[in-house]
Amino acid sequence: MKTLYFQEEFPKTCKLDVEVEVGSVAVKAHNGRYITVDVEFEEMEIDVYRQGNTFFVKAENKNNKDDVTSWVQKLFLWNNAKAHFKINVPEDCEVVVNTTTGKTTIAAVNAPVTVRTTTGATELANIGGAIYAKTTTGRLTYDGILTDDDHRFETTTGSIELNLHKEPNAMIDASTTTGRLSVDFPLHKQSENRNLTGGRIKGMLGSGNGRIKAKMTTGSLSISKA
Repeated sequence: MKTLYFQEEFPKTCKLDVEVEVGSVAVKAHNGRYITVDVEFEEMEIDVYRQGNTFFVKAENKNNKDDVTSWVQKLFLWNNAKAHFKINVPEDCEVVVNTTTGKTTIAAVNAPVTVRTTTGATELANIGGAIYAKTTTGRLTYDGILTDDDHRFETTTGSIELNLHKEPNAMIDASTTTGRLSVDFPLHKQSENRNLTGGRIKGMLGSGNGRIKAKMTTGSLSISKA
């Protein structure tokens, strides 16, 4: 495995934009005014650059561009391609992560977070801003307190688990097409529809200032007290 390290200072607010085809991304906030990127990779092209206050990190399978004639050789190279990122950002840095295959973890960021994953686990914790998290296939979890913002969690196949340390102030809309649905908090103005395969629960938590929308197609969805 090859390794690279990058560091860039941001005296003011910043945004991190990450795109990774295969591998893992771990983003954590710290109290410094710089972004650090530590990556281990194999058979991947790594591109890191800055435009204004946005810091871009890209990792693409380099065999997409190579002239590999043998499908056996191409399959071998594809199976070995991966990149594993550990990224530290300032607490107020907005984070956007897009991955095709792999695990994403984001923690302790006091700014909006957007994460999209095709296949793999997404783990979020202690986010101090609006959250938009979407996976096609995989487990999506959040652990911590939700701010009075608009939050959206969506998975096609897998599970959504929101483990909340405090009752949020939000209008909630949680639904599953096929699978188990549970909300542990007592809801005001509650409406509930259940059927043989799934259901939908709507209502208000606390003051209802924010919004939580959680949607699962096939799998389980739970919103529970920590």
